[in-house]
Amino acid sequence: MKAALMIFAWLGLLALVLPTGDNPLFDDWVYAWSARQLAGTGVFDLPELSAAYPLFQVLWGALFLGLPFAPDLALRVSTLVLASAGTAAWYLLLRRSGRSQQWTLLIVAAGLANPVYIVLAPTFMTDVAFVALCQLALLAMLCWSERPGTLRLIACIAVVLAAAFTRQPGLALAAGLLAAAIYGRRWTAAVAALAALVAVLAGQRVFTAEIGAALPLTERFGDIGHLFRVSPLFYADGMTTVLAYIGLSAAPVALALGRPDWRLWSLWGAYLAVAWLLWGPPLLRSGTVWGACELGGARSLLAGLPPDCGWRTMARLAALLVSSAGLAAVTARVPALIGGCARALRARDLFATAAAVAVATMAAGLLGLWMFADRYWLLFGLLVPVVLAGPGQRPPPRMVMLGASLLMAVYLGTGLMGARDSFAVFRDAQSLARELAALGSAGAAQVDAGYAVNAKIRYLEMPPAPGGQGRNASVPWVSAVAASRLTVANRVEPGWRPLGRERGGLVAVAPLGP
Repeated sequence: MKAALMIFAWLGLLALVLPTGDNPLFDDWVYAWSARQLAGTGVFDLPELSAAYPLFQVLWGALFLGLPFAPDLALRVSTLVLASAGTAAWYLLLRRSGRSQQWTLLIVAAGLANPVYIVLAPTFMTDVAFVALCQLALLAMLCWSERPGTLRLIACIAVVLAAAFTRQPGLALAAGLLAAAIYGRRWTAAVAALAALVAVLAGQRVFTAEIGAALPLTERFGDIGHLFRVSPLFYADGMTTVLAYIGLSAAPVALALGRPDWRLWSLWGAYLAVAWLLWGPPLLRSGTVWGACELGGARSLLAGLPPDCGWRTMARLAALLVSSAGLAAVTARVPALIGGCARALRARDLFATAAAVAVATMAAGLLGLWMFADRYWLLFGLLVPVVLAGPGQRPPPRMVMLGASLLMAVYLGTGLMGARDSFAVFRDAQSLARELAALGSAGAAQVDAGYAVNAKIRYLEMPPAPGGQGRNASVPWVSAVAASRLTVANRVEPGWRPLGRERGGLVAVAPLGP
């Protein structure tokens, strides 16, 4: 009951910022277009700019288009339904794995308060949907491992396929299930897991051959040599960014465990500080979802420097202290985690084997594909608190619990306000862009309003070029790579002149000259 109330309260808070208009949010225009095509024509299609083949999410979203809502709102509601199901599965998994209700509720609350999760949940992006399906898949694996049977195996394979056909890293779940089945001599499950793995890889091959062949990410899928074409410092910088986010995600539960080891805390703080001096701030970077001055990076997509919030440095210093405390607590748990994994492997624990292999495979894949942004590691941000508060953990004292609750309240407020502001930027940018498009005969072709809005009003709405060349041929660019006659910008930069049109802090500008 308490978990259900928590989920409903979270949904009520998100309803306050849920965007209802027909405007893009980040990349969700890609998958929204596909869902509309499927619901309207019965044909599954993806724009060439898609970096994933979210077959399941498109099917799922198309089901919701029959609701009496505006199409974009219906699709965003579909993500919230999946998120609620995933959160419920997370609660059940934690309780079945031996954690007390108090710790389970704290871990679940930490995940729901994660600002990256909050910003992406009211969109039709694949990130939260994928995390929810992974949560469901892990619960299905646990149920199958407890009592292996045909129906449980079928349910497990179905959810694994749904996750893998939402985001490619989901194939790690199939790999984990395959490893556990072989190690546990469950040959029927091994064959089923292998079939799922082959299906996902075949889907990736078809996708890259038919749709995504020109994407840089596709080249990385097909060429292992890309791993060695960059400096090791590139990986060090990216990994530091990942660790900083993991530390922030772990901090609420780490705080509930009590004061971390001050030596580990100092070491992690020093490491993050040195990384800051060498490569720039690893915490709350501009352009990531969890930024210092905005969440989602909506303004970073527009021309002109975004406005400085004034608290950037102080926010990053505070985040450094909080993240290093979280990392200290995680580091202190590593010996116990390694010992627990070793005991589980000796006992041929199916679930522990599947989960460990899946997590390790997914992490290696993300690092190998240079996917260092916080949203790609959202699942790990929810997993780390689970590692911290293991089964049999004593309940935290009230004052410590109060401190953890206050930190989660800060996260929650940051996420909600950041989501509201980010969604408003997308809405205002599209509104202003449509006004500019009406000023000349070239229409939307003359307007630059940032990647997401350009894609909506140029890439999707403009007719494809003749000759079967695809939609890309009809749009010279989607991202702002050249000066446009009319531009929606954060501010008036040198070489531009204002056009006297403003909305929500955004301005319409044009190049100086005739």
